[in-house]
Amino acid sequence: MMAVMKSRMRRLQSGSALGEQLIFYALVALCIIGLAAVFSQSVFWGFVIVGLSLAGGLLVLAFGYFQMKRGARRRAAQCRAKLEKAAAAHNVALDGVFLGEGEGAHTGFGVAGAARKLVYAHNGYRQPDLAVLDFDRLAGAFARPEGDRFRLEVRLRPDGDRSPRSRLFLSIESREEALRWVQALKPHLGARAKFVETGGGDEPA
Repeated sequence: MMAVMKSRMRRLQSGSALGEQLIFYALVALCIIGLAAVFSQSVFWGFVIVGLSLAGGLLVLAFGYFQMKRGARRRAAQCRAKLEKAAAAHNVALDGVFLGEGEGAHTGFGVAGAARKLVYAHNGYRQPDLAVLDFDRLAGAFARPEGDRFRLEVRLRPDGDRSPRSRLFLSIESREEALRWVQALKPHLGARAKFVETGGGDEPA
């Protein structure tokens, strides 16, 4: 029964995608026919319409870009507020905040050096989405290049003999921020905090 339902769902999704493609091709064809008709009547007005269409397209792209940037700033502000609220709840002050993308959502680390704590916040559905960790729980912390970005990661000591060592991480664009991450943790973690120049095996054990 489940196999039949999955097969029907796949057919429906395939049909929906095909329908969207046909609509798109039909709209493109109508635009081409319309432009050809306008150019056949007046070359001047044809170029005017082409220019207006290009200008409209650029405006739509610019609007989308600025909306995306505004959304990113809003998510970053929400993540920072989450970190600061968690720190305040534990009566600690954050010396440094690091924000980026991690597991499909905006993610942040907050370093409270005086209290020897690391605050972690995740805006998505990852669990835990918020944690306040003692530095003694950290097996290691590092930054390393990951494509054209940099990965900031901490590894937690297992709670028991059989529990796996978990990882918390985020991805950022700035090498300077990655170096600042290591510098913020190195006075507290010593050799357990490092910058790894490659994605190879020189990661904290």
